Amino acid sequence: MMSKTNADLPLVAVIILNWADEAATIACVRSVQASTYRNTHIYVVDNGATAQTQVALAEIAPLVEMIPLAENQGYTGGNNAAMRRALETNAKYCILLNNDAVMPPDTLEKLVAEAELHPEFAIVSPMIREAGRDTYEVTGYQLALNGRSVINTTDPEESQRWQRESPKTFLFVGTAMMIRTDVLRQVGLLDERLFAYCEDADICLRCIEAGYLIRVLPDCEVLHEPKP
Repeated sequence: MMSKTNADLPLVAVIILNWADEAATIACVRSVQASTYRNTHIYVVDNGATAQTQVALAEIAPLVEMIPLAENQGYTGGNNAAMRRALETNAKYCILLNNDAVMPPDTLEKLVAEAELHPEFAIVSPMIREAGRDTYEVTGYQLALNGRSVINTTDPEESQRWQRESPKTFLFVGTAMMIRTDVLRQVGLLDERLFAYCEDADICLRCIEAGYLIRVLPDCEVLHEPKP
């Protein structure tokens, strides 16, 4: 069974990219399955799939739609493979969820509620908390004055201030980005030339150029394994 459904709710395509980290991917899928939001379809992209990875992911295969890719197509190509499928369905949103992130049960419900209230938000994301810690990994990014680089903050209050005062220069990272599918049809998918870096900032900028804004919720989070 790939979906938890309630026909009255917008369909959310949850896209999780696996690359040689099957245990994390399984934990990520299980956290989505525990969500209080009741209309999801989970895609797991096995990037550079092998017989071994398929065996390792067998326990979640009945719960998700598996997309095995024979070659590693990077973060961009892997996620795009699933987004193309989602665009062929009636999904209203796609959330790109890192496989080393865990989603608390109410996160998706909060993201959808905010997006439904604010059609001007192309991308709605939670704050990224470091797993097992009280600290945030990131709460927002802002374009620097030179327009060619970004600065980030781990302070939730500063993130909210940036969003209020400079909404057209506010960006976010791809750990758990929920994107409107109608906006994806306008601005395009991830730029596959970027492979695995800066693709999140790029799509944020394309959304802003198309007249939309990026929103990060202060009372919503995912837990992400801290970088070593």
